[in-house]
Amino acid sequence: MTDGLSPYQSGYFATGDAKPPLVKLAYSQPDVLWWNTAYSGVNTSQAELNRLWDSTIPWENGIIAISNEEAEEMGLPDSQPFPWDSHRKRIYIVNAHHLLHCVRNIYISIHQYRSNEAQTIRYEHILHCLDSLRAETMCTADDTPRYVPLNSAHNGYRPGDGQQRTCRDWGQVQEFIRSHDPCYRYLRPGDPEQSNLERFSFCPSTSEYLPKIRKYYGYSDDWVPPPAEGPREIQW
Repeated sequence: MTDGLSPYQSGYFATGDAKPPLVKLAYSQPDVLWWNTAYSGVNTSQAELNRLWDSTIPWENGIIAISNEEAEEMGLPDSQPFPWDSHRKRIYIVNAHHLLHCVRNIYISIHQYRSNEAQTIRYEHILHCLDSLRAETMCTADDTPRYVPLNSAHNGYRPGDGQQRTCRDWGQVQEFIRSHDPCYRYLRPGDPEQSNLERFSFCPSTSEYLPKIRKYYGYSDDWVPPPAEGPREIQW
């Protein structure tokens, strides 16, 4: 930041028409609006709500490693090098997954407040997340008119329930991300002593980087990362 300006406003980055390939996805995926889902259902147990918000939101795999050539073709700004291939790849964060990270953080903060537990996510971070959701809502400007039931008490329907709409294909986004996997896992969240490098050490057994990771940490030749299991920031 320079004098209160963003990097783009200050001229730090180029501001051309560069667009990553994913923004070309068409709105082709049928979808149905619902006021409540399993993530907010009144009949979903607290333990199940915690599990869903803590472990099933795929924000982590939005951290990707892109080759230098691909990043340049996409017109992306320079970024941090991928630690196990620093001369060939850079680290980026897919914006949609950053937003998933934010809604997860907001849920955790609300749950901790309601449970009278210590807050593990700083207030400034929560404000950043709310601001990100505000900005992205206005940027994407979804203008779908949600219908309003003639009688809000009729059959328990709420505005938009069961209404058809069309979305972009999340599966195609995930496919792109899987092809740019940087072996990242958010290990020991909130631990200031946790090495960020270690979070990039969860490669599959077929990864070309696993031998390098084993050598760096002194692991045996048959070492593989342990599976991600159990609660991390809230109990379920």
